[in-house]
Amino acid sequence: MTVRWDDVEVGTELPPQTFVVHRVDLIRYAGASGDFNPIHWNHGFATAVGLPDVIAHGMFTMAEAARVVTDWTGDPGSIVEYGVRFTRPVVVPDDESGARLDVSAKVTAKNDDGTVLVTITASSGGVTVLGKAQAVVRLLASGGVVHRPANLAERTTLRVGGPADAWIHAESDDEVVEAVRECDDLGAAVLLLGDGSNLVVADAGFPGTVVEIDSRGVSVSEGDGFVDLRIAAGEPWDGLVAHAVSEGWSGIEALSGIPGRCGSAPVQNVGAYGQEVAEVITSVDVLDRARGEIATLDSAACGFGYRTSAFKEQPSRWVVLSVTLRLRSSDLGVARYAELAKSLEVEVENQARIEDIRTAVLALRARKGMVLDPLDHDTWSAGSFFTNPVVLSDSSAPAGCPRYPAVTGIKLSAAWLIEHSGIRRGYSIGAADGAAISTKHTLALCNRGAASASDVMELARAVQRRVSDSFGIDLAIEPTLVGNPG
Repeated sequence: MTVRWDDVEVGTELPPQTFVVHRVDLIRYAGASGDFNPIHWNHGFATAVGLPDVIAHGMFTMAEAARVVTDWTGDPGSIVEYGVRFTRPVVVPDDESGARLDVSAKVTAKNDDGTVLVTITASSGGVTVLGKAQAVVRLLASGGVVHRPANLAERTTLRVGGPADAWIHAESDDEVVEAVRECDDLGAAVLLLGDGSNLVVADAGFPGTVVEIDSRGVSVSEGDGFVDLRIAAGEPWDGLVAHAVSEGWSGIEALSGIPGRCGSAPVQNVGAYGQEVAEVITSVDVLDRARGEIATLDSAACGFGYRTSAFKEQPSRWVVLSVTLRLRSSDLGVARYAELAKSLEVEVENQARIEDIRTAVLALRARKGMVLDPLDHDTWSAGSFFTNPVVLSDSSAPAGCPRYPAVTGIKLSAAWLIEHSGIRRGYSIGAADGAAISTKHTLALCNRGAASASDVMELARAVQRRVSDSFGIDLAIEPTLVGNPG
């Protein structure tokens, strides 16, 4: 469902939801978040300190309540700001019924910048558990009109970047094609924008036209043991993953929590926890700007590699319009990644329910600051800033560095290389509110509140130099650099 700013009024009520919380949910969250306080799993300890029973983590409760908003918008990145006060705990008994978390919400203010204020009410057992729970939510505009931001920093997850010369909001394939062709005819540079989750935009901005791709729609064709999904480029990626998991379609569950739009997925060949989107892509519909034609490329023609594709190698040629995936009609997936398998308490390569895989992945990503949270500066990032380097043989790998087989050699852990070069989590070289290594994950460079693009790039170069000096290995930057950020 797509919710538009123009169609919402103060007083609009969001669909209420009830979430059932069991002890096993708290154990999984504890394992993924690192919060092993016994009050969240040990009845004896909880009662000894004066609690009625085991209680849910406050951050877990806060996140569950926010789902009412993101399910309403259909976009997990729509929440710009979110704050609560924890007033009462959610008591979780050790039985099959678990605890009920009843959540409702309504729009209490409508702002001229395309956002609304949503006030959330969350209760359990008839008692309010969250106080002053409010979220600032960015909604779509109607009729191709967009609330144009003053700077691209407002539309990128790293929150850096200056203005663009022009801005076009495209809601269909025809509008995307028309906008790009018009820019090409005028000789204007084009920046294709989804959620801005993999961009570092120069402080001076972009000297050209931003084409914001906001096309929507998913068509489904079922076969014998599989389902084909044709997804518009502007569909939120994690919304698609959540839908697939709810329908019992497996193949992308480990890619949960990745920000951005579906059209960006084949460009980066997004991957995580043992899955890559290339494994399930059958075709991609594109505008070939070199020939001026709309074409359909099969998977082989997409040139997929580790975090790359033909679309990334020739960004000025291709515009992704839609992506077709083939998923399995099964509620079981495979835990290919050791960290994920450990979280699920299964052996690597063993099966698990895709719903459990998604839950575990989201918790793992949250622990690493890889799930967008406007209140957490560790998530003000472009995700992993460096790709894992590939060397030709084991002899080129530093002793003790984790390694994995790759098509062209041995893939090494970039996080290990950074940490063992002497750079620790939270490392920075500038102001306290500037650019820094995430306190949760060494691969993420984050904006502590007032960083510029040049600050981010200065830090990135420092990391690259340290790793090169320590190991003779060059780290490649993963996000797309727009303009000349430094």
